[in-house]
Amino acid sequence: MKLAACPAGDFPVSDDSLYRDATWRLTENNIVTFEGEVAGINDLKRAIMFHVLPEYNPWGWSRSHSTTRVTGYAFGLIETYVFSDNKLNATAEQIAAVDATKLTTHWIRRGIAAL
Repeated sequence: MKLAACPAGDFPVSDDSLYRDATWRLTENNIVTFEGEVAGINDLKRAIMFHVLPEYNPWGWSRSHSTTRVTGYAFGLIETYVFSDNKLNATAEQIAAVDATKLTTHWIRRGIAAL
């Protein structure tokens, strides 16, 4: 809803940061950066991270910014092992092409099937 009302991302996600910013300072020690090199990845990460912020989490399970930090770390793994390794960008078409079979096959090849 906020992004529909402010498509340029000119709304706050914290006292110090706007949605459109390249860095979100959530607390003194909790900073989220959007520095991905994959086309569209920063927009995808920004949308996911916004909904994990306790203030905006629609499901009610995110109660602290620690959850946001962990999600940011997990997103970095997805960016590396799903998008970069498979030479995908973050367009809707290429995201739709990712399925459990492709992920499992890729992770087995990389020797990280235990994830």
